[in-house]
Amino acid sequence: LDDIVLGVAEDCDADDVPDDCQFSTNPELDWNGDGLHDDCTSIVFCNGSDNSTGETGSLAVVGSPVLGDQDLTLRASQLPASQWSFFILSANEAQVPGFGGGQGVLCLGGTIGRFSGQIQNSGLLGTFSIPVDLTSLPTTPVSAVAPGDTWNFQAWYRDAIGGVTTSNFTSALEIDFQ
Repeated sequence: LDDIVLGVAEDCDADDVPDDCQFSTNPELDWNGDGLHDDCTSIVFCNGSDNSTGETGSLAVVGSPVLGDQDLTLRASQLPASQWSFFILSANEAQVPGFGGGQGVLCLGGTIGRFSGQIQNSGLLGTFSIPVDLTSLPTTPVSAVAPGDTWNFQAWYRDAIGGVTTSNFTSALEIDFQ
């Protein structure tokens, strides 16, 4: 265990299992390869707002930012049950409260792409996910990710606050691709 300092192994997620041991059995716990447990590092640059469940919609990344791996999945959770949702992306960041008359904050700016054909229902558990084809991002023009590119992702979903149907956004993530 390389992370032993003064007899204590690094266990940033406090689950009583040293991080290095977890990485050896599940490399996806350090998806960006920075040597830190992903539960202890954040690529969230903009937080979502509370939704009708009383929680904040959350966005997570599973897989790898290494282009050669072609293994990246976006996963939204803590959403209202059985609501229509989709992922959006942009090369730019912003903070636009109440975008389109909805709840929450649109955290993307500039040209925003939508994963067409990927509209999903959040189901009974309030979650949905999609694999991302890094060779064909839904931008104008359609773009492939190149090493060194930074892209921002967020999910947009239907919500009902006080009985009024509206929309809301999850937190937003920045991914630096390798």
